[in-house]
Amino acid sequence: MARLGATLTLSLSLGLSLAGAAHGEPQRTSLNASAWVTGPETKVRLIGFAPGQGGTLYAGLQIRMTPGWKTYWRAPGEGGGVPPLLTLNRGSRNIKRAVMLFPAPVRLADLEGDSIGYRDGVVLPVRIARHAVSRRARLDVDLFYGVCRDVCIPVQVRLAIDVPPGGVNSANVPERLAAALDALPKTVTRDRLPRLEGARLIEGPKRRLEVTALFAANAKAADLFALAPPGTYLPMARRGRVVVGPQRVGPGLRGKRVRFKIPLRGSVDLKTLYGQPLTFTLVSERGSTQQVWSFPLR
Repeated sequence: MARLGATLTLSLSLGLSLAGAAHGEPQRTSLNASAWVTGPETKVRLIGFAPGQGGTLYAGLQIRMTPGWKTYWRAPGEGGGVPPLLTLNRGSRNIKRAVMLFPAPVRLADLEGDSIGYRDGVVLPVRIARHAVSRRARLDVDLFYGVCRDVCIPVQVRLAIDVPPGGVNSANVPERLAAALDALPKTVTRDRLPRLEGARLIEGPKRRLEVTALFAANAKAADLFALAPPGTYLPMARRGRVVVGPQRVGPGLRGKRVRFKIPLRGSVDLKTLYGQPLTFTLVSERGSTQQVWSFPLR
């Protein structure tokens, strides 16, 4: 990563325009996009909209970066980093809730350890719930995130976009937002891969969490990212190893079994993992899913 502490002074001086955007009134542009806010090695804007369920809508946080730069998933990984944080401002109107979502990330190799995130650019969907669907609304948010290469630069911006009343025609959804929504990890079903097959905690000198998952037989890349509840740390899984080759795993489905090992170092108290919901995100170019697993209390 990313020598964050060593670059804070430089980063804040470079980002004066971002600080102004974060605390002043954001610029207005078209109904379907906010103005770009530009900072060192990055620029960001809000784009809209896509229909959701129960009267919700989706907007998108479109982040562009200088080629070779990266930003992070909700857990940055072993190399460290700055996970994005979205906060509603008082300038929001008729907004009940705004939740930032994360498309399937990738493993990013780094001299100081692997990290998890996105390179060059990403659109992070924002699910919007309104108090009154029939009335106009305004989404006004602060976004804090980091962009990193040899150094890591913290960025804070203020963004706003007007939200139309009622619903949104699915034919008018911006292509980038539609792609980001499609890249969100899906719920596991019987006819969908990848999916978890099993997990076990192994005690002893080489304490570890082993996870076995089924991926599509023709998936060229398979990865797993694990999250524990707040206050419990889980290291990154080592790269997976195919343990059983392609075979029939369900009606019309051919899959392969991939095993991942998560080393549980001395700082991880094994007892804290029992009875806790662990979230596993399974990622490949053939699709991604998210599944919760827990080990019964002992």
